[in-house]
Amino acid sequence: QPSIGYIHSTVIRAREDAIEGRDDPISTFLAEIDLDPSLCSNSATLVLGLNNHHVGSYYWARSAGAGSSMEAPGVWFGHGSRNTDSCESENKVKSRCSRGGILRWLDDGGPTLCNSNDGKRSEWVNFLRKGDTVQLVPTDGQDAIMQFVKRYCEKMIDRIV
Repeated sequence: QPSIGYIHSTVIRAREDAIEGRDDPISTFLAEIDLDPSLCSNSATLVLGLNNHHVGSYYWARSAGAGSSMEAPGVWFGHGSRNTDSCESENKVKSRCSRGGILRWLDDGGPTLCNSNDGKRSEWVNFLRKGDTVQLVPTDGQDAIMQFVKRYCEKMIDRIV
């Protein structure tokens, strides 16, 4: 199903908070956000978003309205590293694996090699700080809603009944 909305998320660790051994390769780590990738079937795209203070007014204007769903090219979202996209792959040490998702460059060259050079749509991710809000668009909007309902709403319904 095509996407039907944004998922708003907050940065919980920024680039300067990268942890060696956990966030390797450090050169591609951008941020950890408070969105568990499994809530969107491990498939969502970071987008310019509804309101983004990291880019100047010209770029914000380009991302207003329909443009707000323009992707930030070259940015990957998931658990851990691109090569080990699950908590289980981290030696089954659950304490090392948070429930948040990781944003990282697809390439060590970061914005130089990953950017489309179309309005600098992804360079702003280098400046994410703890507490910033970002938006992602899930690849399958209906599935993302169902994952959310399964995780959070069924528990609430069980308590009510």
